[in-house]
Amino acid sequence: MIARARLLYQKDAKEVPSTRCLICSAQATGYHFEAQSCSACAAFFRRTVALTKTFVCITGRDDCAVHYSMHQICRSCRHRKCLASGMKPAGVQPKKPNVETNRSFFTKSGLKRNKKFATVSPQTADERLMVEVTTKVPKIEVQDTGSVSSDDQEIDIKMPTPRKFSSATYQSQLTNSSTPGPSPMSECASPPSPKSPPDVLEIFIREEMKLGERRRLLFSERAVGTLLGQNRQCPYKKEDIKPLNFHDFRQTIKTHIMLVYEWLQTWPELQELDDFDRMSLLRKAVLIHFLLDPSFLSYQIGEPDKLIMQNGGFISTADHHGVGWEDEPDISGENKRKYYVPIMKQITDEIMPPMQALKITFEEFVALKALACFQGGFENVSEPKRPLITQQVNKVMRSLHRHYLENSIERHEERFGTIVLMLSNIFTAGNDFVQNHREIDIFHIWDLDKLVLQLLNLDKIIEANAREIAETRAIRNGINVMSSSNLNYAGS
Repeated sequence: MIARARLLYQKDAKEVPSTRCLICSAQATGYHFEAQSCSACAAFFRRTVALTKTFVCITGRDDCAVHYSMHQICRSCRHRKCLASGMKPAGVQPKKPNVETNRSFFTKSGLKRNKKFATVSPQTADERLMVEVTTKVPKIEVQDTGSVSSDDQEIDIKMPTPRKFSSATYQSQLTNSSTPGPSPMSECASPPSPKSPPDVLEIFIREEMKLGERRRLLFSERAVGTLLGQNRQCPYKKEDIKPLNFHDFRQTIKTHIMLVYEWLQTWPELQELDDFDRMSLLRKAVLIHFLLDPSFLSYQIGEPDKLIMQNGGFISTADHHGVGWEDEPDISGENKRKYYVPIMKQITDEIMPPMQALKITFEEFVALKALACFQGGFENVSEPKRPLITQQVNKVMRSLHRHYLENSIERHEERFGTIVLMLSNIFTAGNDFVQNHREIDIFHIWDLDKLVLQLLNLDKIIEANAREIAETRAIRNGINVMSSSNLNYAGS
């Protein structure tokens, strides 16, 4: 079985199914930069060329596997494969005035032009094997007590040592493993027990509806009688949204953080974490909400030239000198574009397109957000408490799978796989979001909320290295670092 999975990466590009991405084997959405590819690889190539990024292979061998089911893909090998598959750097136009042209696949006319790719190809047996190998989820082993379990009965949960999965570890796993571990689908395949606990997806769905109601009450200017009510619809109507003012949004950040904390408190096991672990999980949850909420709000509103923020303010995605990008006393329009256009483009080019292609439902979005928050926060929680996080991830996946089966959702395997694969783009965007705001803080581009600065300290990076990276990127963005010697970086 492993030998078959290994052969999948040794096939020539001509053997890849006709509608598959030539870089990562995901479903292609068309020809991007003259190569058949998916939207994720096209966005990666565009960003790499536009920002003149250079990468070093994480293994040093320049032969890492590149497959859409991996949570971490070697960027150097991915870029090399983009070029080998025929992508042309000359086709990248980083300052295209209207980003709507990048979304033609998701319009009716775009689907007509790309009708070859409008239908998702079913997974082959080899591809199902590859996804199973590369999307391992630690399996919960429950010791049988020989009697019917109850909600209060203690069970012995054995968790394997969690580890981060990458292209490098994938190579070693193919060589050393005898059987692949369970995939997210195999974890969900077993039917629910006769006496199952409250459905975790339903819990988060109810909380998401409460979140929408609270946002209407806080930020909408409609008559109060029209603000109450919990439902799955967008909390804002088209007439509610207004141009975003960065200063005003910063004033409401603590409110957004409090709403995220209330959302997180729906997880009962949160009280089993100590203060440090709770704060670590809150940090990741805040970051994920800041990326996913604007994505879904914009998707619900249905105006592709606007990115809708949590408070109902919007910025133009089509004109980077238009609405929301004007000069403000706190931050210039130039600095807005330098630091926030890249973040916005990751949302509009890498997170929203899969939502649009999938026509993601409210329930799927809720599951995606929960998976991203808990899976993303896994490494920030102390090791003794990580089994709790793993259990929660498994519960969400089982619950989503059960939702598909109970509602007879067609092609639910593919929809489930798409949700899981979106996590990689979300985590990449989150890392860049954190890095950009570190630079904003280091060079005092504008005064960020102090609580946000603490929450964005998500990983352990030596401050000297962080500053060096920030200075390099600042110079590339046209900031005179030498003249900023009067700036005092916190901690120096």
